[in-house]
Amino acid sequence: MHGATPDGERERASSRLLTALTIFGVALAPRLAAAIVYAGEPVWDGHYYDFGAKRIAAGLGYSDDVIIGGVPVWHPWCHYPVGFSAFLGAVYRVFGSGPLVGPLFGAVVGALLAVATWSLAGTFMTERRARIAGGLVALHPGLVLYSALVMTEPLAALLTMAAFVVFSRTPERPRTAALAGLVLGVATLVRPQALLLVPFMGVLHGVARVRASGANASPSAWLRASAIGLALTAATTLLPVLPWTARNCRVMDGC
Repeated sequence: MHGATPDGERERASSRLLTALTIFGVALAPRLAAAIVYAGEPVWDGHYYDFGAKRIAAGLGYSDDVIIGGVPVWHPWCHYPVGFSAFLGAVYRVFGSGPLVGPLFGAVVGALLAVATWSLAGTFMTERRARIAGGLVALHPGLVLYSALVMTEPLAALLTMAAFVVFSRTPERPRTAALAGLVLGVATLVRPQALLLVPFMGVLHGVARVRASGANASPSAWLRASAIGLALTAATTLLPVLPWTARNCRVMDGC
């Protein structure tokens, strides 16, 4: 049995790159249109994400000003975990905080989400079905219109999908599980519900390790491998979260 030739590998990589760029372009075009046509002043939670991002971009951290004795005084702030405002603040720092910047950032995030969906689907499906999955996300009307909103959901979905894209390549390797856990930790800072996926990723890592060993493992071996995988994934997921927790314990009313 012969392995893949270098030319074959290059051809496959070029084909995947072309598919990724195509899906990205198909997803980006309607999102850019929605962002430009429907963008306006961020409202509801989007107002606070935008406010926090502008403070971060200005070098003031995640904060607001409180009036004490008629004088504005810097004050640590916590509308929601810092992740979304931090990403958006980095974008504002580079491109400014004009009314179109946030929605355009959302358009790019949404297009990347379609690519991530295709990439993850390709691990479990045929290439044709994976492309259909990416296309559905690229052209879903609700997801397209979401680009005009300064909200967390698209970025949270992208980071969560990215964690599983990383994990799905070599799920039996501890290094892969650790890296995927880190990405999931960043997703948690954008939307805390991502923590609910830690047990699934940890158990899947344990199952993959036992299967990769090629041995007929006993139930106790399955449980032990799953427990180790869960502990590893949980530990690396918490790494990006713990500084945020420590900050809140130190400067806010509660952790």
